[in-house]
Amino acid sequence: MKKNFFVRALPLLVLLIAGTLLSVSCNKEKEPQPEQKVTANVSGTVIDDLDNPLEGVTVSFVTADSKKEQQAVATTGSDGKFLAKDVPSTARVVNFTKDGYATASTTIAEAKFASGEITLETVVLAFSEASIEGKVFDLNSTPYAGVTVTCNALTTTTDEDGFYSFSGLTIKDYTLNFSDTAGNTAELSVTADKFTSEGVAYADNITLGSYILPGLSFSEMASAPYWYGNNYAGGVGAFKMQWNHVGFLTAYPYRAVGYRNAAEGISLVSGGDNEGELVSYLYGRKKITSDNCYINLCARTFRAYQNAPAKLNVGVIDLSSSTKTITYLTPQDTYQGLKKMGGGTKTLDVEHNMFCFDLSAFAGKEVGFAIGVMGGYKRLNEEEGYPETPIVRILFADKDMTAEFDKDDLNATFTGEKPAGCDWPGFTKANLRSLMPNPGTSFTGESLGAEDGEYAVWAGTNHLMMSWAIEIRDEATTPLQDNSVFALRAHRSNFNVPTGLMMSRFTNPKKNMTIKARTYDGSKPTYFRVTVVDLSDFSATALAPLSTSTAANALVEGENSTIGLNNDQGTVNDPSKFATLNFDLSAFSGKDVVIAIGNHHGNNLSIYSVDFAD
Repeated sequence: MKKNFFVRALPLLVLLIAGTLLSVSCNKEKEPQPEQKVTANVSGTVIDDLDNPLEGVTVSFVTADSKKEQQAVATTGSDGKFLAKDVPSTARVVNFTKDGYATASTTIAEAKFASGEITLETVVLAFSEASIEGKVFDLNSTPYAGVTVTCNALTTTTDEDGFYSFSGLTIKDYTLNFSDTAGNTAELSVTADKFTSEGVAYADNITLGSYILPGLSFSEMASAPYWYGNNYAGGVGAFKMQWNHVGFLTAYPYRAVGYRNAAEGISLVSGGDNEGELVSYLYGRKKITSDNCYINLCARTFRAYQNAPAKLNVGVIDLSSSTKTITYLTPQDTYQGLKKMGGGTKTLDVEHNMFCFDLSAFAGKEVGFAIGVMGGYKRLNEEEGYPETPIVRILFADKDMTAEFDKDDLNATFTGEKPAGCDWPGFTKANLRSLMPNPGTSFTGESLGAEDGEYAVWAGTNHLMMSWAIEIRDEATTPLQDNSVFALRAHRSNFNVPTGLMMSRFTNPKKNMTIKARTYDGSKPTYFRVTVVDLSDFSATALAPLSTSTAANALVEGENSTIGLNNDQGTVNDPSKFATLNFDLSAFSGKDVVIAIGNHHGNNLSIYSVDFAD
């Protein structure tokens, strides 16, 4: 019985074992195979924000998932380069870290791993431990403690040595602001190129203190616009020196108790406060030499009398001196009736005051200056108000010119030796020598939105009237005359002497000068001349245009090396129609020169722009 059971069960057991083995075999075939890893060699370069190779940067490759597992790492060498081999494609996030530097990151696209070799773009790590250091002094050059200094969101105060510092900075441009408890403020820029290789920027020293003039701090005076030329006018059509509108002195900075564009020019108003100080004045910066150390000035007054005059004066500060205080010259009385013009005036019988202020003590120095009227005036009649003093003319010259002013009806200008072939008003060696070098390369003749008499909009701009010296003769310049662009007038019949002349001094000028201009009358040419004077020997060279635009196809040669231009097209709304004339200045590279543009014969020469380039 048992035997039969065994015999019957044996085939069943064999079937069960076979089925089990078959099942195991099938299960093994269904198990997933391990994923084949895709890797690549990753290389690149790391630099700092001064473009120096950065050694010792840790370059870590981490997964792009939430685990952020690091799967490869490399370190930059002395050349800033790194190479990480066999980086898996799962580690596509790359972090760059180094003590003292802001961390940077990048991501590698997965598809790039297929190539096996990946080169990353150069990575810049910003130095985050840079610092700025500096000092603040008061007007007596004493270290100024307790001054508040801000740098972005950071604030500190100066110590007893006037010292301040900011740390934990990246290398970039910063603006520092300074203020003291008296309300004096100053601002200083620290640019990225100021930082040393160690990440320290040493800021320029700042002088901070009370106003050196009412309404004007030392810092404002030290950064005032330059007066590049020597001859400035404020008069209008009432005089033989006509400017058609209020004189261009209105374009220069001023501080005033009262101020208006009076009929005779820029008018400054005396006040009853601040006795012994200038209260209404024009100001600027200038290099004083033996050629321009006398300020010759013509003015008149309203509501000032012999027994109650307005007091005209000049304040000067040596910007290189350790003592930051203003030096006043001797005040001079001004009132109607002091002197009468020797030749009268063109339309009005008014009387003027001639003054001269001696700045020879400041020869060889760059100074800040203010020209205006003193406070403390006592009114004789309360109903009349304080006196107004229109300044009609300011001439920086090498001598007292007030006698010439008187007899020549305000047209007097520099006298003395002139370059050969240039017997022109004001074009003397003394005047040319004492022009301040002009750093500009692009100048505009557009009105920049100025209406008649509103020259103030040009302050601080690159307008031709601001940065070129103007010498005039008999209504020579009308800056808003022709389609709102600067214009020089000309004689009707004289090639030898320009009526309108503008000039500027350039040290090592660029090789090409481009003038865009038009004439006022298209029926006949207007003749102008471009002259370059080499200040080393005062030789004068008249230039012919190297090339011209098609708009200037009517150029002709004129007498006395003038250029005849016949193109009356072009406006500020359509500047393409101005004639474009190019002049080669390469012969004057490295030299100190004066470039003059004078209009000699014909009608207006209207100048849209003057540009220099290499």
